[in-house]
Amino acid sequence: MSLLDFPYRLLAKMVTSDPEAFIALGNAETRLLKKRLPVVTSPVYICGLARAGTTILTKAIATHPDVATHTYRDFPCLFTPYYWNKMLSAFDWVPFRAKPHERAHKDGMMVTPKSPEAMEEMLWMAFFKQLHDETRSAILDAKTSNEAFAAFYREHIQKLLLAHNKTRYASKANYNLTRIPYILSLFPDARFVIAVRQPLPHVWSLYQKDKLFRAEQEKTPASLTHMQQAGHFEFGKGRTLIHTGDDAAMASVRACFANGEDLRGWARYWAMLQRFIAQECTPRPEVLIVRHEDICAHKETMAQIADHCRLKYSDTKLAAAAGIFRETTPPAIPKDMEVIIREETEGVSA
Repeated sequence: MSLLDFPYRLLAKMVTSDPEAFIALGNAETRLLKKRLPVVTSPVYICGLARAGTTILTKAIATHPDVATHTYRDFPCLFTPYYWNKMLSAFDWVPFRAKPHERAHKDGMMVTPKSPEAMEEMLWMAFFKQLHDETRSAILDAKTSNEAFAAFYREHIQKLLLAHNKTRYASKANYNLTRIPYILSLFPDARFVIAVRQPLPHVWSLYQKDKLFRAEQEKTPASLTHMQQAGHFEFGKGRTLIHTGDDAAMASVRACFANGEDLRGWARYWAMLQRFIAQECTPRPEVLIVRHEDICAHKETMAQIADHCRLKYSDTKLAAAAGIFRETTPPAIPKDMEVIIREETEGVSA
């Protein structure tokens, strides 16, 4: 199914233009299911700067028989996950039976409507209006209070677990990097896996994908609309950077992009995010930092991740999950551009 088909776009517009109405609908769904909702135990959060390998890591964790994740087909009716999923399963709606196809990133990763995907940002945006204003800090700390969101979010996860008959929730959401303390205030037993990647291939990938999405959105404006509705602001004309609370660093990054120095901007942004991860995320026992290169090269890294996430795999399933990762060929980066990346990242990459 094309995400640009008219009925689908109309439904997406209805949901995203009036989130309060669909929050009310979600609350009504919760009331109908209240006595059946399971307990949320040790939810798993996979995050990192885009292009660090969070998607394939989520795909591996989603192979666990107890794990439920959001999928592409959860959009746009994310606010009512139980009955939306049940309807899709009951009627086997034709548009959601698409064959595997390469995702929009053009990186060789094949997906279907049932593939794991980052979707929960729609919920965050409905309750926290300021999150994607890159001129303001995106940090939500342990003192953050939003009772309406806390209740809705917990019940949303419960309903997703119920819909899929699973016991563990896993989320791919890169924006949760700046929300770890707040999420822990909601779920003290949550586990976080943060993917990091060497700066040269990572920054180059960010730079190239940004150009790819920008070009596609120039040709097909509706694709930009879809990304904004689904809460994907990493690349393209709707790009919004994650403000980690350092106003000076953020201003420096934004200045690069404003001056047309996109590669330097991405390199400086990489350094800012990795510095934040090193300073604010790693001291926490709930957080595991994994290098993308290690996941691809060393199968035992998947066992370390599973242990951290409190997920028990059989030897066969663990080997299958580890086998999803593949080593990639280092990109050919023009020398002058490699110099720019090294200038901006060497101080942090060590």
